This record gives sequence, structure tokens and C-alpha cells, in this order.
Amino acid sequence: MRLNSLQICFTSVIVTFLFFFTGCSSVMKKTNEPTVLLTPISTLTKHLSNTPESILPLSSPLSITPTSTEADNFAELPPNKIALLLAGVNSDATSNCKVVLLGNNQKLNSEADLDALFCNSISWSPEGQQLVYSAYKDISDVSNLFLINIYTGKLKRLSSFIIPAIDVVWSPNENYITYVEDAENADIVNLKLSDGSFQKLTHTSGLESNPVWSPDGKQIAFIYREDRASPGYLWIMDANGSNRKQTFEMQVAVSQFSWSPDGKKLVFSSPQKCGGLYVFDIFENSIEPISINAQMCKSNPLWLKDNSIIFIGKNYIGDAATLRNWGVFRVSVIDFDVRQIWEGQEGFPLFLAVSPVPSLEVGREYLITAAGANLNVRQTASLSAQIILKLNENDKIKVLDGPIESDGYYWWRIELPNKETGWIADVYGWFDPLRQ
Repeated sequence: MRLNSLQICFTSVIVTFLFFFTGCSSVMKKTNEPTVLLTPISTLTKHLSNTPESILPLSSPLSITPTSTEADNFAELPPNKIALLLAGVNSDATSNCKVVLLGNNQKLNSEADLDALFCNSISWSPEGQQLVYSAYKDISDVSNLFLINIYTGKLKRLSSFIIPAIDVVWSPNENYITYVEDAENADIVNLKLSDGSFQKLTHTSGLESNPVWSPDGKQIAFIYREDRASPGYLWIMDANGSNRKQTFEMQVAVSQFSWSPDGKKLVFSSPQKCGGLYVFDIFENSIEPISINAQMCKSNPLWLKDNSIIFIGKNYIGDAATLRNWGVFRVSVIDFDVRQIWEGQEGFPLFLAVSPVPSLEVGREYLITAAGANLNVRQTASLSAQIILKLNENDKIKVLDGPIESDGYYWWRIELPNKETGWIADVYGWFDPLRQ
């Protein structure tokens, strides 16, 4: 089973006997007003091995405790919620993994130990309340999908795959969990959340990895290797697996990457030169380096809507086998100003993920869709606040303020045509913008 560069480095330094890792899958129900309660994912059972009892809570709610980070000492955190997967070592020399949560919320800037021997990848649900991640619990297990609600600490195992799955990512429209089936020929698979069905998007003799959805949900970028010893190159395909094409005319190896918010560019780290950062313009077919701190190894770049990029920065002693210190950094795409937003603690950084941020505009009018019908309008931004009324399909509303975060959700203050105002929780697909 293959290991990515971060895991190879970690195993060579901390745990020399980490055995393997693998992946997972999940389902989520959409409601008019989100709920923090998780329910068993029954639609997946028929597609898994004959152990449906695995779709049960693994444990009591996790203990999510504040970290010792002094946020005032670092650059202002972006509006996105940040999840960071860390690998560590137990007192008996076995490995473990935990998630660190960063953000402007009292339940964030916290951490939780995950009930797993090793983790591979992590991704936010589109509404930013839950995390799906791939992990295996012990050496007799294969990697499967797990779901954690960051506000309740509730943890569930969602799958019991026989073939391990890795590189898990949630689609921007909530419809799919996408992952890599790590068989002899690693392929990208879509799990449809509405019915638990599967669609294999690639059928090649090579190896695909690291699928990443475009912001509009129309394309998937991924890394392709001819074999496990070959370097990985960046490719793009349509969401249904068609129209595959390599992004660069030149052969530039890629380790991790993300899309720009407008879907016109990609930022990526390269395993060459200790993980430099580069921006690829899809339409101009050009590559430009982000020239910052040549001595720092950079990985897992994520492009935010404010034209900044966050990434994991690492410093090594001598070579890439001895990690000295690391942290999470934020660099402006405009002037390349670099700020540290979190100082690394014990453990080795594996994976970084940021939640989507709702993109409504204050002062703009929107039309309520069928998905937004019956959405509660409340006096204040809280699930316990008094309900003023319920929205109807085709209602016209104006956004007055937001988003703010409360009870685990983004909220908007809106005005109806009768001038009545209130707060609504953001759910996927509840509005259409009116033409201006």
C-alpha cells in the first residue's frame, strides 16, 4: 500500500513500524434547519462487507479540549474553519492521530484525540459542521471512513470496506464523497450520498490520487502516476470522469494542491526542492513560483477567498528526515506577505483542510428555492431562538448582515418584502441570486 511523502517522512523519524494506511466513505442528510445529531448511515450497508454492525458509534463523544495556543500572538485567522490532522506516538511506541481545530469560535481552537492508529486525509462537510476522514483503528483493520461532529464530539464509523480507500474529499454541492480506492490500480470513486451508490470515475492502468473538486463542482483535479515509483503529475477531468487531460505541457511533479476560488488557477507544492509553492494558470498554461522563505519546506496549500493561501511550513535539520519545527502559515497572493497563524506542537502534520464560507453579499437580494422552503427565520442567530416565521419557495429576501457563526452554523440576517427581519441558518442550495 502506498504512502505519501509526509507519511514516509513521519515513519522514518518517529515510528519505524507503521504498517499501512487506507480510506473511507459517508452519507449526510440535508434538512431545512441543520441538526447536530448524527444517525446511522443505513443506505451504505448493502455496498459494504457483511458487517453492518460497524455502522455504529465507535465511542462516547470525544473530549474536545482547548489548545494552549495564544491566538493573539499570530496573524488573524481567516473566516474559514481549519482542521489539521496530526500523527503522534503513544507511551507504548504505537502511533495515534488527532485533529486540531482552529477558528474564530469558542468550540474551535481545540483538539481531539481520534480513536485511530493512523489517519490519511480529512475534509469538511459543505455546511462546515462535520468532518469526514479516512483512518484505520488497528493493524488488523483497513482504512475506512469516519465522521465527527465538531460541536458535539460525536464520532461514527461510516464504512467497512474490504478494499482500503484514501484521499477522501467532500463535493462542494453535498452530493458526493469522493475517494481513492487503493487497489493494485488506484482509481477515483464517487459515493453518491442520496442512495449510497458508487461510480468509478477512472479506469486506468496507472494510479490516481488526491482528487480535489473545483469550486463550481464541474471538474476534479487529481494526481496521476504511471506506477508507485513514478512522480505524480497534475491532471483535470470533468465531474463524471470524462475529458481527462494533463495540466502542464512540461513534466512538473506535484504532491498537494488546491483550486483558486474562481477556478482559473491551481496552487500546488512540489516534492522537488523541499516542497516549493507554485501557481498554475489553467487558461494561460503558465507556472509562477511563490517566492517565500526558500529554507522552509511547504506543503498542503489551500487557496482562500480573500486571496490568501494557507499551508504547512516545516524546517528540517540536515535533511528531510529530521523535523525541527513546523507551523501553519498564511501568505497573501497579492504581496506575498507571510504570517504564522498557528505554531506546531507535538506530533507530525499530516493533512490540512478548510471549511467553505458562505458567499452571499450583504445588500443583495435573493430568491428562496425549494431547498430553502420552510427554513426558520429566528429572532437571533441561535437554534434556540424564537421562530418568527418560515420561508416559502420564491420568497424574495435581502441580506442585511452576516455571516456569523453560532451553534455550529453560519447565519444571515435577512429582510423580507414586508420589512420584517430575522436570522436564518445557512443550508446548501437555499437561495438563487436575483439579477441586478
